[in-house]
Amino acid sequence: MSDDILLESGKKSKLGLIVLVTTVLVALGAVGAVGHLAGAGWFGYRKILYGMNDIYLLNMGPEKLLVSVAGGDPIEVESEGAHLVELMGGESEVIISNTEGEVVETHTVFAENSSLLLKLSVDGCLAVSDVGAFYGRGGDSMKIVETIDRSTRLYTPGSNNIIWPRKNFPRALPKDGGDALWVELVGCALLEEPRFMRGYLDTRLGERLARDKKPE
Repeated sequence: MSDDILLESGKKSKLGLIVLVTTVLVALGAVGAVGHLAGAGWFGYRKILYGMNDIYLLNMGPEKLLVSVAGGDPIEVESEGAHLVELMGGESEVIISNTEGEVVETHTVFAENSSLLLKLSVDGCLAVSDVGAFYGRGGDSMKIVETIDRSTRLYTPGSNNIIWPRKNFPRALPKDGGDALWVELVGCALLEEPRFMRGYLDTRLGERLARDKKPE
């Protein structure tokens, strides 16, 4: 075989290798771009590292608001209303606008294997209680673990097993989702009166459990 034939064969082999490598890189880039464009980061790393979570948008203010989460379409949240939105883990931007479309506030939030609560105004206070005793997780009663006053706008409970205000108590919760936490609206004055707040929450809990355990 002549040197010219060997040289030509070598060129074709190198060209074939370059084409193969280029094809693989383009394919990998396309796969990574799909996750990036979907908001999951390149190759979906945000979902892998930080999980799929949700954010509870609570509007206890007097006016209806429009809220865009992570670049999504604006969601209407009525006065004294709320909306639960699925949220990719990692850093996201939440834009709050009035009904005229004027931006009122912008919040940067970070979710890592945990739900989030965002109060859209300073109005409203809440209590966070561990209700694991009702899901076979030890203990024999509810335990108040934290309170959220007017000044707290963003709250990270460190769990995805959250029973939000006005939401039903599920019959079961996944063990790998974190602590079983119940978040409930309370009068702000009750934050200064722990004994009365406990009595109020015990009453509300009894009502909620009785209602949610009724057959449909």
